[in-house]
Amino acid sequence: HFVGVFTDITQLKQTEERLARMAHFDPLTELPNRVMIHQRLAHAVNLAQRHHTLVGVVFIDLDNFKTVNDGLGHAAGDSLLKQVAQRLRQRVRQEDTLGRLGGDEFILVLEHLRHPQQAAHVSTAILETLNQPFTLDGGQQVYVRASIGISLFPADGQTAGDLVRNADAAMYESKRRGRNSFSFYTESFTSDATSRLQLETRLRRAVEHGEFVLHYQPMIRLSDRKVTAVEALVRLNAPVESDACLPSVSPNQFIPVMEETGMIVALSEWVLQEACRQGKAWLDAGLDFGRIAVNLSPSEIRRGGVVERLSRILNRTGLPPHRLEIEITESGLMESGMGAEQFLQMLHALGVFLSIDDFGTGYSSLAYLKRFPVHQLKIDRSFVQDLPGNDSDAQLVGTMISMAHGLRMNVVAEGVEMPDQEAFLASRGCDVVQGYLYSRPVPAVQIEHLLGNSDSSKKSTIVR
Repeated sequence: HFVGVFTDITQLKQTEERLARMAHFDPLTELPNRVMIHQRLAHAVNLAQRHHTLVGVVFIDLDNFKTVNDGLGHAAGDSLLKQVAQRLRQRVRQEDTLGRLGGDEFILVLEHLRHPQQAAHVSTAILETLNQPFTLDGGQQVYVRASIGISLFPADGQTAGDLVRNADAAMYESKRRGRNSFSFYTESFTSDATSRLQLETRLRRAVEHGEFVLHYQPMIRLSDRKVTAVEALVRLNAPVESDACLPSVSPNQFIPVMEETGMIVALSEWVLQEACRQGKAWLDAGLDFGRIAVNLSPSEIRRGGVVERLSRILNRTGLPPHRLEIEITESGLMESGMGAEQFLQMLHALGVFLSIDDFGTGYSSLAYLKRFPVHQLKIDRSFVQDLPGNDSDAQLVGTMISMAHGLRMNVVAEGVEMPDQEAFLASRGCDVVQGYLYSRPVPAVQIEHLLGNSDSSKKSTIVR
C-alpha cells in the first residue's frame, strides 16, 4: 500500500511569480526596472561582440516633470509617467528593451544597430512623440519635453554600467544645450547625426517640391567623334535665396542617403520620367542624341516591377524604346530577385538598350556575360584615371575591351579627362568615351547647342 500526500502549491507559485515580477518590473509603468535593464543590456553586449554590431543606450529624462508633480500632485505625476511609458512603447521595435530607471528617467536598449544614425532616428522620433500634449485624469492637458543622451557599444563602454553612465552624461549635455534634444556621448557622433538629419530633411523637401534637375553628359564615338548617347545625371538644385546658407550637396552625398531612407524610389521614377520626356522633346525638335541613358539603382531593382514601370513611362512619354539606354551596375544586377538573366531578358524584350555600368568593380564573369542580352559595357573610371601610366590598369582595360568585343559588345570608357587617356583607349579599340575631356554634365539647353552644331567633326568641349 502507498500513501500519497498532495499539496496545492498554486498560491505559492503565484506568490513566487509576483515576487519575481516585482524584482524585475516597475509596478507603475509595468516596464522593466533597473535590474532587468542591466541584465538585458549585458546580454545585448554579449550578442553584439559575437556579431560585430552596435548596441545603443538611449537615456531619456523628462525635462519638466517636477513642475507637474509638484504643481498638480503625485497622482497627476503617476498618470503622466504611465502615459509617457505608453507612448514610448509605440516607438520601440520588438527586439529592443524599454525600461524605467526610476523617477522621470527611462532607458531604451537598441540592439543590432549598424550605424549611430539609427539611434539618432529613434531619439528624434521619441522627441516628436513627446511633443504632443498629455491629458491627465482630471482632463487637464500638460506638455512635457525630454533630454536624451546616447551611448554606443563598443565605442563608449564595454559593460552595461559604463554604457548607462555615459548615456546619462550625454543626457546632461543635452540639458546644457537647451533641453528637448539628444546628444551622443561621443561628440563627433552628435555632429554627424545632426548633419545627417538636416540632410535628410532637405532631401525630403526637395522630393516634395521638385527641387531636383537633370544634367546630361554626352558619350562620344572615337571613330567619328559623333555623340552616340547622353547620360542623364540627377543634381540637387542650388539652394534658393532664403536658404543661401545651405551648402551644395553632390550626388555622391545625397544618393547613398536616399538609398538608405527609401527616398530613392520616388527620385528614380522622376528621373526616368523626366529623361524620357526630354528625349522625346529632342526628337520632336529634330535633334539626334542617339540614346538617352538612365541609371537603374539597386533599390529600384529590389523594389520590383521595373519592367512594368519602364513600359508605362515609355508609353506615356512616347519615347521609342530603342532610344532609351538602361545602365545597371553589376552589383545591382545581382539583386534583381527573379534572377539576373530573366530580368535582363524581360528588359531586352521591351526593346531598350542594355549597358553594364561600372564594369570591373563587381561580379565580373565571362560566364554570365555570355548568357546575358547586354549590348554594352562601361569600364569604371577607377581603371581609366591612371592611364596610360599604370601598367596594371592598362593591361586590365585592354583585356576588358578585347573580351567585350569578343562577345560582340560595345565598350564605353568613363572618366576620360586627359588626351593621353583618349589616345591609349583609341589604340586599344575602345568604341566610345565619356568624361570631362569632352563635357561636364550640363543642363539640357547646352546639350541642345551641342547637338545643333552641324560641325560634328569638330572636337567640342562644352564645359571645362
